[in-house]
Amino acid sequence: MGVTIHYTATLKSPDLLSELCDEIAELSKEAGWKSTHIGPERVKLPNSTEMGVEGTLLNIHEKMEPVNLIFDDTGQMVNFAFLPGFNIWGAEQELQDLQITEIGNDGQVKKVTPYQDIDFQTMSRWASTKTQFAGPGAHICLCKLLNYLDNKYFASIEVRDEGEYWESGELEKLVENMNFINAVLDDLDLYLRMRPSEALNNDDELLDELRSFWIRFK
Repeated sequence: MGVTIHYTATLKSPDLLSELCDEIAELSKEAGWKSTHIGPERVKLPNSTEMGVEGTLLNIHEKMEPVNLIFDDTGQMVNFAFLPGFNIWGAEQELQDLQITEIGNDGQVKKVTPYQDIDFQTMSRWASTKTQFAGPGAHICLCKLLNYLDNKYFASIEVRDEGEYWESGELEKLVENMNFINAVLDDLDLYLRMRPSEALNNDDELLDELRSFWIRFK
């Protein structure tokens, strides 16, 4: 939980990737950031064909999740979480019972997608960077970086900013959204501390508790 920026982009040309990575590495040295080059390597996503991937993971702030600047050999972004060494899904043969459950604002199940119908290739095109705990300055820095890269390297970019700064450019709105989440986290911590310890040991009861709690803030 926390204000997060979700984004996907496509390079104007795959040939620009090397220049982008070099510029990010140089910028990192100047700004005191950490950049890690990834690849090149071949990747086979579940339910998908093999593809080549390469790029950079950028750490702007120690309390902020990494910025994903990794692309496949056609120039489309690929989320690092799907890559070997980071893979959150495990081996494909272990995924047969995996399903994605969508929960509505009322806490009820809206849709269940079984493993064989999950579009991993489309899912992998979106990356996410949580900025909540790094603060508004880091959030704005990421927005400005994405805007700069869009103008220079990207043929297209789509951003979904939970802080609403990307769309509005309003610091006040960003601070308001971050403060709201901070308040929710504080209330959640107090809420769970007040529950009987035996109730928190039951997964189903805990999930119901969390759903009930979250609905109060919708």
